Amino acid sequence: MSHSGHSGHEGHDMPTQPPSGTGGHHSMGGTWNWGYDSVIVFDFWQTSAAAGMAVSCAAIFVLSVLFECFRNYRNSEDRRILNSMESGNHERSRYKQSTRAILHAIEVFWGFFLMMAFMTLNGFVCLSLVAGAGVGFYMYQKGPLPMSKAACH
Repeated sequence: MSHSGHSGHEGHDMPTQPPSGTGGHHSMGGTWNWGYDSVIVFDFWQTSAAAGMAVSCAAIFVLSVLFECFRNYRNSEDRRILNSMESGNHERSRYKQSTRAILHAIEVFWGFFLMMAFMTLNGFVCLSLVAGAGVGFYMYQKGPLPMSKAACH
């Protein structure tokens, strides 16, 4: 399709190259892949060889395990805070509610961070994340799950 008849776009910069810093070959995803060449969440977290991918997968695995640990801590801390607030101890309720909000925000941020790692659609990264979540769940979630837990937070 020819666009030679269009005019009035002379001063506009039209990108023809990938953004600088990407090297023209890294991407955040789009299609499922099993390559070693990947950008994981941030431009500075790039892998281009098996060793880099292995280290990145180990880091994602550990972050997933620790996320389940944090979720367990947050749930038990939330129950403790709510129990103390319900027992009539209201002198510090604003502080306690602020603590609950901060813990919730950390959990949401961490969950979205892991979701962004999964969105690389790199099979190695995705399997590491899911395996870490499974191991973390096994290690830390001993009681019943709280109602309505979304996959990402």
